[in-house]
Parts: sequence; C-alpha cells; structure tokens
Amino acid sequence: MNFLTADSGKTGIFDFIKRTAAFCCILSMMLFLFAPSVTASATEGSEASEVKIGEATSASNYITSEKWPAGPAVEAQGAVLMEADTGTVLYARNPDTCLYPASITKIMTGLLALEQCKLSDRMVFTGEALKSLPHNYVAIQASDGEEMSVEDCMNALLLYSANDAANGLAVHMAGSIEAFAKQMNERAKAAGAKNTHFNNPSGLFEKNHYTTPYDMCMIMRECVKFEDFRRIAGARVYTMAPTNRCQTERVFYSKHDMVFPRSREYYEYYVCGKTGYTDESRNTLITMAEKDGMRLICCVMGCGKGIQYKDTRALFDYGFSQFTATDVSGSDKRFTLKDVGIFASDDMGSNCINITMEGTNRVVLPVGTGLESLETRLTYLDENDADTFDGCFAEVQYLYEGTQVGFAKLRIEKGTSESEFEFVSSSEKQEEISAEPDTAGASEEIWYRTRQIDIRILVGAAVILLLVFGFVFWKIYRKKNRGIRFNKKRRWRR
Repeated sequence: MNFLTADSGKTGIFDFIKRTAAFCCILSMMLFLFAPSVTASATEGSEASEVKIGEATSASNYITSEKWPAGPAVEAQGAVLMEADTGTVLYARNPDTCLYPASITKIMTGLLALEQCKLSDRMVFTGEALKSLPHNYVAIQASDGEEMSVEDCMNALLLYSANDAANGLAVHMAGSIEAFAKQMNERAKAAGAKNTHFNNPSGLFEKNHYTTPYDMCMIMRECVKFEDFRRIAGARVYTMAPTNRCQTERVFYSKHDMVFPRSREYYEYYVCGKTGYTDESRNTLITMAEKDGMRLICCVMGCGKGIQYKDTRALFDYGFSQFTATDVSGSDKRFTLKDVGIFASDDMGSNCINITMEGTNRVVLPVGTGLESLETRLTYLDENDADTFDGCFAEVQYLYEGTQVGFAKLRIEKGTSESEFEFVSSSEKQEEISAEPDTAGASEEIWYRTRQIDIRILVGAAVILLLVFGFVFWKIYRKKNRGIRFNKKRRWRR
C-alpha cells in the first residue's frame, strides 16, 4: 500500500510539471500574439489619459539658479514671465499646468491670419462662419453674406474679442473650424508649445481645449514679431466702416484695461495684449510690455476678478527692476575674430576671415551680474540648421547657473582677394575619416539595436527560464522523494 502511495506521488509530480509547462506555453503564445497590439492601444490612448487640468507643475525646468532673484507672490493659478527676444523664463508658477485659456486663444487665430492673409484681403461670412454662439458671448453680429476686410475682422477679434470674427477668419483660411483647429495645433507646436490642444479659434469652453502659461508665452513671442499684431492688439479703439449688410459704423474698444490712461489698471509700458474669461477658466490675460529696450511677456491664468491685472503688474515690475538685457554682439569677444590672415604672399595674395556675431544677440541677466559669470556652450550647426539660421555656422548658448539666459549666432565672413579658397565642410571631413574605427558610433548602434528587441523575444526568454527553474525544482524533488521511497521499500520488505 505504501509503495502504491509513493508511486502515486511520483505520478502527481509529473502531472504538475506537465501542467505548468503547458500553462507557460499557452501564456507565451498569448503574449506573442496580443502583446504588441495591447502596447499600441495603450500608446494611442496615453495622450488623453495624461492630460490633467489644473495639476501643479514645477518651475525647475526653466529656473535652476539658487541665486535667481525672488519673485513676487501671485494669486494666479498659473503664471509665466518671459523675455520676448531670448525666450528666457524669469518667473514661473505652474508653468506647464494645463488650464482653459478662454479668449487669449484668439492670439493664435490672429497669428495664423497674419501669416496666411493680407490685411486688405476681403472675406465673406457664410456657412460655418455663422455658427451660433452661447448667450451673452461677445460678437459683432455678422450676417450671412456680409463682406469685410481681414483688418476689420482682426480688430474685432483682438480688440473687441468677437467670437464670430474668430469663426469667420477660421473658415476663410481653412474652410472649416475643424480644419483650422488642426492648423492651430500644428503652429502652436512649431512655436514651442508643449502641452497645448486647441479645438476652436475663439476659446469657447471645451474639455479638450487647453494650454499652459508657458505655451501661451511662446505663442505670443511669435505674434509680437509682427508689427501689425502689436499695432492692432495694442490700440485703444477702432472704427469699422459700413459693410454691404450693415450701413452704420461699428466701434470696437479694447477690453485690456492696461491700455487706457484713465483706468486704474493703466500700465505705462504696455504694448499689446489680450483678455479672456469663461466660467470654467476664470480670468486669463496675456500682455507684452517694453522698457529700456527689454520686452517682457506675461501670461496669467485661472485668476479671480481683478487679480489678472494685479499679478501682471507685479510681475512686470519684478522683471524690469531685477533684470537687464544686454546685447553681447559688441561686448563678448571670446568667439569673434577680425581680419585673421590665412595666406599672405606676392603670389597668393591675401585672404582674411572675420567671425562675427550675427545681428542682435540679447542675454538677460539679474541686475549686478556680468558676462564673465556666465557659462557658454558652443554648438556647431549642420547644413539644415545653417539654412534655418541664415547661413550661420555655430550658436553660442549662455547659461547662468544652468538657466539659459540667451544665445548668439556666429557667422564667417570672407575677405576679398584675387585668389579664392574654400572651407572643408564637416560632412566632407567626415567622409575622409570614415575609414577610421568609430567606437562611439558602434556603441550607439549596439544600444539602438538592443532597444529594438521585440517583446516576443523577451517573453520567450522568460518562458525558457520558467521551464528551467521548473526542471531544477523537479530534479530536487525527485531526488528527495527517491530516498523516501527507498526507505519505505526496506521497511516493507522486512
């Protein structure tokens, strides 16, 4: 009886191992077949699941210096103060927090209009441009078939904040509001926005229509490059001539209180800006001001009544008092050369080169800080970058304790002479030394290929490991069980 019991134990362990192996095989086949599609589904839905409106974010991505001047206390849910020319962030509170923008969205609509249209172009309100708006939302009450200039519509958009003007421009440029929203998102990304998604051209509340204070400042940087934008968005009043559907003049007053001298919110260095409000977003405001040659952009979002102006003024005062903008083109000689001779002889003539800093290159520094305290990083540009930077061959990045505060572009200018000479490009030089072993490149290639290992190979390896561990476990168990059976047999024979 004992012998039969021991033999039954042997059969049981074999059945256990067989079932375990079968389960592992089935599991590996399921992962092999379905794992890639599950990963893709998670990737496709990740963007929507990661967006959390109002979640706090850190300013450490933009300001790393411990010696950075302390900023004012602001009440806005999110706020960014940025120097317009360099993109340097001087102050940040929840800079990457996704919030509802309301009508400051309209600066993106205005930017696309200036890039795609002429102000003298004529546009007609029809079809989707006449889309009905919620009750009490600002509009110029454009009627079907009404014709006006793009400039008229831009003033209605940026000064009066007319929502039907935004729809009209969107349909005029893209044919539909949906198609225009795609253009808005593409242009926002090109401007440097990282966490923005627009659904409409006006800023009407939609759950999937959001942006951040940092992104809005980056978009505003692109807008203020246009003189027409600064003029229209910085005006106090605009009178629109009669149209084919409206026989009277329409007068648009700016909704930005900082432009009016008699307003208690008046700011003498104001250049242009845009207001916004919905119940969901509360007050939003984006503004540019200029003083002593330094241009600052301030965006505040999620503000209570009146707080948007209070915080904006405090941030502008902080920026203008604690920082200075310096043009390094005439003061930093570390990267420039003048009249450097390459050849000089009666037969070969004389060739000289000059390395200069292209154009105006601003650096924003805390008051009392000199150029000598800045770190620099030199980046050589390839041919594609050179086209972007108008033929410049390198860029100097300036950092203050890790915080980027400006950059400069370097250009080579050749002197004139009877004989010609050419520089060997980096690509040609690379071809000359391509025969030499490149251990760094090889390591990078190995790492790249390692990252491409299919998940199915990893699953297969895991299954093999499970089988090996199962076999070892079985061997140990069998060896132990054999000794027990041998002792039992001896007792049975006695």
